Amino acid sequence: GWITEERELYMGRLHRMANHLNNPLVLSHAQQVDWVVIHRICGELSVSRSIGDPDYKNFKPGEKVKAYFSWPDGHNQIYMADLVIPDPECRSRDIMPEDEFLIIASDGLWDVISTAEAVVMARNMFSEGKTPSEVSEELANLSIQLGSSDNVTIV
Repeated sequence: GWITEERELYMGRLHRMANHLNNPLVLSHAQQVDWVVIHRICGELSVSRSIGDPDYKNFKPGEKVKAYFSWPDGHNQIYMADLVIPDPECRSRDIMPEDEFLIIASDGLWDVISTAEAVVMARNMFSEGKTPSEVSEELANLSIQLGSSDNVTIV
């Protein structure tokens, strides 16, 4: 296979943020929107989407691939292994009494808010007496205001 590199300016994200520029945090993030580099497998599949997508799996090593790809010039159209694997990278960690909280969220949050920002915001909301459900909802709403174009799930 091959990996392509694309550069995108998230104009859609800026457009989605337009109605929320009265929020100083949203305005600050809008001023930081910049070009984003995206890597794609065979020029099509975003690397983070490799769990499904059967078109990129089950190749017979050494045989010519019978699938339509926009092959680059000179590619022999033969793969020696699957292009993507469905095995996610997992880490385990024991939750300790000194841990304040745990934020589990989809890309919809992490695409627009850094882990450090999310921790500070959650810590502040908890200190205001908000429940975990309220903190999750506020972070989700903020993700949308910040122009997230992905699914937003937070627990």
